[in-house]
Amino acid sequence: MGKDNNPKSVGNANETSTTEKSTRSKIGRNNEYVRDFLMSAGRYEADAIRVLLIAVNSDANIGTLALEDQIVINRYLIDGLYKGECNSVDNMKAYRQDKAAELMGAVGEYLDTRQQTIAVTKFLMKFASDNTMAQQAMNNLIPRPADMKVAATATSLTAGQQGQIAQPTSATQQSGNQNGGKQ
Repeated sequence: MGKDNNPKSVGNANETSTTEKSTRSKIGRNNEYVRDFLMSAGRYEADAIRVLLIAVNSDANIGTLALEDQIVINRYLIDGLYKGECNSVDNMKAYRQDKAAELMGAVGEYLDTRQQTIAVTKFLMKFASDNTMAQQAMNNLIPRPADMKVAATATSLTAGQQGQIAQPTSATQQSGNQNGGKQ
């Protein structure tokens, strides 16, 4: 009797082990696919794809899309554009439409039907072409990072020139001023 129980328990253990290994390898492959996707996705692209897939599956339109989700798509559509590089709403819309076309290409492989593809295309084109959103996006562009450093330097120089306090010129004078004038 003891021999009959042993092979069954060993067989079950082997069967469980094989099932766990195949499940783990399947999860490992899925994780690898997800990792590869995330590594290949551009800045803000994965989040925009996520929002679009949710929107198309829930039959959302621009008016019913949550504000947070609108922000996600807008962030993708204006990525790479800085203040001063876009001087009109028409230029902003053209830029957004180009980015929307890129996003359509990226999201296309995750859509199941032609109907979903058409829905995403219509949704993105309306979103990218909306005058109000284009104007808001244009008003909220950030300065180019190098411009921010130049602006900060110019501001500090201007503030120093306008101030009435003489700036110390040597390290000794600086440490003396920091210690209440005592040296």
